[in-house]
Amino acid sequence: MSQKNVMETRKGKVIGRFMDLPIHEWVTDEQGNRYDFVRALPVASNTSFELDLSPYECVIRPGLLYRILSAMLPCGCSDIPA
Repeated sequence: MSQKNVMETRKGKVIGRFMDLPIHEWVTDEQGNRYDFVRALPVASNTSFELDLSPYECVIRPGLLYRILSAMLPCGCSDIPA
């Protein structure tokens, strides 16, 4: 199981709510990587997630899956305008 902890440094607009917390359209980490919201995850009672995340994904509590947008492109380009 792979888990990546992301310290959110910037956040996009709020596009919804999950478990009474805001869902941001995107977040950036301390290295400037931008992660775009993918989906909310089902939350177990112990709030642990049994997922195999790619190096381009992270889970932000309470269970929001984010992915680096460039990881979804076939060329793996990273110079996408924000």
